[in-house]
Parts: sequence; structure tokens; C-alpha cells
Amino acid sequence: MIQTKSLTKRYGKTTAVDSLTITVEPGKVTGFLGPNGAGKSTTMRMILGLDHATSGTASVNGHPYAALRRPLHEVGALLDARALNPDRTARAHLRSLAATHGINYSRVEEVIELTGLRSVADRKAGSYSLGMGQRLGIAVALLGDPKTLILDEPVNGLDPEGVRWVRDLVRHLADLGKTVFLSSHLMSEMELSADHLIILAKGKLLASISMTDFIAAASDVGAKVRSPHISEMANWLKQPGVRIERLASDAIEVYGLTATQIGDAAAKQSWPLHELTPLTVSLEDAYLELTNSATEYRSESFDNYAGQGGQR
Repeated sequence: MIQTKSLTKRYGKTTAVDSLTITVEPGKVTGFLGPNGAGKSTTMRMILGLDHATSGTASVNGHPYAALRRPLHEVGALLDARALNPDRTARAHLRSLAATHGINYSRVEEVIELTGLRSVADRKAGSYSLGMGQRLGIAVALLGDPKTLILDEPVNGLDPEGVRWVRDLVRHLADLGKTVFLSSHLMSEMELSADHLIILAKGKLLASISMTDFIAAASDVGAKVRSPHISEMANWLKQPGVRIERLASDAIEVYGLTATQIGDAAAKQSWPLHELTPLTVSLEDAYLELTNSATEYRSESFDNYAGQGGQR
């Protein structure tokens, strides 16, 4: 378990993290989201004792990171996969870390195999691609079979197979009862991976909520309906507070009624339904709606972009 209480970090007049109180529970994949500059990496660094908090506390499994006697067995972290000697091979790097914690070299071979590094384990790490460097960083995080994983953008640079592998890995670790704290800017991947979300903006906590509840709260009540009797259904469903949009000759979207209510209405009239899909938004849409006013670095729209040298 990871906990912070009123955790604050200031750099001069700039407050990077502002009185942050969160709990990251075991048995779940917790996604850590926020715009660039929100304070995510700073928070992770304070949890790991790499940055000193201006005020407040951070603990892992009930203790400050600096007080952990065998930190690799308690916490596995990936913050910067390139933070190693580039002239050292992956195997040598992992063995040197294992030696400091009394970890058997057989465990080194296990994580090399697990992370797909077998064929390059004796190559210098400085020659690795970004994706292979990420795999080595994950191997380091897994080395001590820790109770807690803190992973900052772990799928950065990975190919589709590697992205799916990380997704399956964090899900498996959470199912084993471990604490998994994961940041990513890939919303589609986070939507597939995370059970719970912690969202920051400008150093402040915006939300700590389950993935299901977050998406449901941002979604309109309604459903997409397809039927050969769609015109009759549209007329039947019209009532105060209900909005209907025509999508096709046999399809509508209904806002203001649940899918259950629509299905019950169709059943009473014996109208066949070819589709009845509750309306939901994606994690990306829900996230952007929440953080819209808190985004520090905002791009302009393409409405006035002509392309081709500015000519229309």
C-alpha cells in the first residue's frame, strides 16, 4: 500500500505538488493521470525518497521508503529506464543489484526471461532501443519480487506486443495482491489496464475514483437503438426530458432514458431490437472533460489551419 498525507513540494514560488493525500491499495491497478506538469513524476519521486517533500509524508507499506531495510523486496520502481551505466550489460546490471540485496542469480535469469531480454542480455545497455531499455527497467523493478510496483510510463517505446505484455503483467501482479501504481498518457491503454484512477492537475488532486464510476459519471444516460420499427419507437419514446437523434433509417440515439427502460418499452410493443447499446464515453473523453480547465500546455485547434503553405 502507498499512502501520502498532505504531501507538498515547492520549488521556490512554484508548487509542484499541493497537499496531496492519496491511498493506493493492493490488489488493484491504480492509474495515475494528469496533464504535463501536473506533479505525477514529482509525487512518485517523493514516494521513493528521491525528492524531499516540503511538507507532508509519504509511505510504502506503512514506512517511509528510506526506512525500508530491503527496498527491492518492498518496492519495484521504473522512473527512468536510462538511469544506468550504458557500458554495462543487462545481465551484469541486474546481477549487481541482486548482489546488494542477497538475491540469487537464478532470479536474475528469471526476470531476463520474463521481460524478453534473453537474446540481448549480454549486450551493453547503451545500445538498446527505447523499448528494450524499458524492458530492462521493468526487469529491475521486478527483481526483488516486491509487494509494490511504481511504474512511470512503462509502455513508452514498446511495440504492440510489448504494450499488451505490460498490460497483462500489471493485471497479473494486481491479481496476486500486489500494489500497482502506474502512470501513462495512453488513455486507451489505461482504460484497459486500470481498476482505479488518481488524477492530478497543477499539483492538486482532482479525483480518486474507480474506472467504472469515473466513466459512468461522465456518460450521458441513454442508448443507441437499432430496430426495423425505429420510427414508431422514436415517436413512442418522445416525452419531456428525452432527446432523440436520428443516426440512420433504422437507428437512433436516445438521451434521458436508460437502456433498460428502452428495452422494456420495446418489449411492451413487441418491437424487435437489433441493437440496444448503453451510451458511454471513453476514458480519454472523460479525462479531457475533467482536466480541460487545468491543462497548462494547450494546443490550438486546426480550424484555421489551411496547410499547403497556408493556401486554401
